[in-house]
Amino acid sequence: MTRIEFSEHAKLKLKERGIDKIEALNVLKVPLSVFLDVETGNLVAVGNRIHKLGHQLIIVYTTIEILLKS
Repeated sequence: MTRIEFSEHAKLKLKERGIDKIEALNVLKVPLSVFLDVETGNLVAVGNRIHKLGHQLIIVYTTIEILLKS
């Protein structure tokens, strides 16, 4: 199961740029490309904008894996 949480910084930037969360989620779920930032360990997803044709959205993110034992 994957859960996506937006940081306060991400929420602010999405609002400032007029990008809704659905567009960001779409890029995270179906990116055109994903790159690794070898300096920070962050991942960078690149994908097409839904509401602005010809534009791409670049999202920097991290993943956290939690192992549950029963």
